[in-house]
Amino acid sequence: MNKHRIDELLNKYNFRTDYERLTKEVFDSITKDARLALEGTKTSIQMIDTRYLQPVSKTNERVLTIDVGGTNTRKTIIAFDNEGHISSGEISKTKTDLLMNGDFFENLAEFALPYTKDITSIALCFSYPFSPTDDGDGIINAGAKGVEVTSLKNKPLVKTLIDRLEKKSMKGGVKGTVINDAVASLFNLSLQDDDDDIKIGSILGTGCNVSIYIQKEGKRKAICTETGHAALTSSILSKFDKYVDQETNAQGLSNFEGATSGYYLFRLVRSILYKACEENVFTGDEKQYVQSVADNLDEGYKIDNIFLSGTNENIKYIADKVIHRASAIVGGMFSAFALLSKESRSEMASNVSILIEGTTYYKTNNYKLYVENITREFLKPFGMDVKFYAPYEKEAPAILLGTAISTL
Repeated sequence: MNKHRIDELLNKYNFRTDYERLTKEVFDSITKDARLALEGTKTSIQMIDTRYLQPVSKTNERVLTIDVGGTNTRKTIIAFDNEGHISSGEISKTKTDLLMNGDFFENLAEFALPYTKDITSIALCFSYPFSPTDDGDGIINAGAKGVEVTSLKNKPLVKTLIDRLEKKSMKGGVKGTVINDAVASLFNLSLQDDDDDIKIGSILGTGCNVSIYIQKEGKRKAICTETGHAALTSSILSKFDKYVDQETNAQGLSNFEGATSGYYLFRLVRSILYKACEENVFTGDEKQYVQSVADNLDEGYKIDNIFLSGTNENIKYIADKVIHRASAIVGGMFSAFALLSKESRSEMASNVSILIEGTTYYKTNNYKLYVENITREFLKPFGMDVKFYAPYEKEAPAILLGTAISTL
């Protein structure tokens, strides 16, 4: 293996592998910006007050639940009764980019219409950044994950969808809610973990986001951090991150997501492989092989395929460095928000519960292992134990179920 030459290349382009120090730097950066944001100062950590409290009760509801994700959009009916029982119907999905092609709200209404019979409310999960409005709706304010959303801007998400559905024969009087996917993950965790732990809901899939509870005036309010758009410092970002950023439409707006999420990780590996070939870290037949792997590394190939048997060990080594660095950054982020949530509470809390939703996190080699170990070790000196939860899939996918809870 060419480990030494690969390490020299990574160091030359400021790709960090000093993981403990990196986690501490991310922790410090996010803690500083999040505290300022909570005080009203504009930072890249938005700390958006969603106006939702921690769910405590359940009532009779029949909810059309829609999750507009970075890759797929799913819908189902989720019903709650007064005794706390939950039931879900058939789940249907379509590609999100198909809905974004043309009039998004018209396409979404056509997709949703067959599930609108006898519903009491619509719960919409929207995985792109939006700002909550005083009437409980949301206005989209930025694109992400390669999607351009100019045509959606300044339109209330729920009201626009309900208006379109009513024009297509849905009965009037249906109410609606809209939340972020990380908030949906947080609400889902409230069903699984009803003790007094610090709770974090997170997305580590196509994109990245986190939601926590901050206690204000004796009430626990769900805060959407929009971490994916956090501005990591130049000391944390490598030149490879900047190369990848230039390839996408984010242009500096998704630094944290660019270092940690599925939409970007394979691009980082590809960028490093190309540079390694360009600077003759690989030579001869191996260089041709590495070049070929890089040429075919895309959304369809998936970064986790690199770790299949038979793949060149040097390529595996580079991919593992990318994943380990992402894990160190995520671990610093989880630790920062765990302590921020704890600080806001008047009562003592020593345990942290984290629910993570996202295929990238669970299917990418070692990502889950590294994140959990790093987060536990970082928070141990603070006297905090960490429990990680997988999405609850018994009745319905975690995001859909968490979204439906927002209507209660």
